[in-house]
Amino acid sequence: MSNKCLPCREGCPYCQDDTPCLVQEDGGLRLTVASFQGLCMMLDLGSMLVIYHSRRNKSIRTSGLILLEAILFGALLLYFPVMILYFNPSVFRCILLRWVRLLGFAIMYGTIILKLYRVLKVFLSRTAQRTPYMTSWRVLRLLAVIVLIVLWFLVAWTSAVCQSPELSRSLIVVGFTPEGLQFSMCLLDRWDYMMAVGS
Repeated sequence: MSNKCLPCREGCPYCQDDTPCLVQEDGGLRLTVASFQGLCMMLDLGSMLVIYHSRRNKSIRTSGLILLEAILFGALLLYFPVMILYFNPSVFRCILLRWVRLLGFAIMYGTIILKLYRVLKVFLSRTAQRTPYMTSWRVLRLLAVIVLIVLWFLVAWTSAVCQSPELSRSLIVVGFTPEGLQFSMCLLDRWDYMMAVGS
């Protein structure tokens, strides 16, 4: 019997035997979740097309075609994180994850809040005179301000990450299961959890 040293399994910095250190992914479960998410994205796109074809409908014209499409587009962006997380994490994917989450959140919920503000402005007016109605284009201009602020933050954050190798490396963290197996994932901070709860 020979006492020959064998190399450690993939992902093990040190080892005593050939026990694996990396989590074995459940390909079927991952594919099921990604397929369901893809179906939701297709339904979202289908809803956008249906609303566009029904644009002469009175209720859609009242709600504002462009605003409804903006809400659905924001929802579509919020579906993308699961598709991005389906693949192994990389610096580019972790940066893209932050972009689609923040932009989707800002577009979808920004449009909803501005639509509610438009309705409340009409019904909660205390003056006898009729307040001027906010058109969809005015709401879109206000939404553009929100999106530009989010874009400014994302560009500044991305440029800081790309210029600093330490920040780039900190985007990908290693987690451990209760059994001690390790896995890589994009760093999730408080804002990511708050957006996940909000959406």
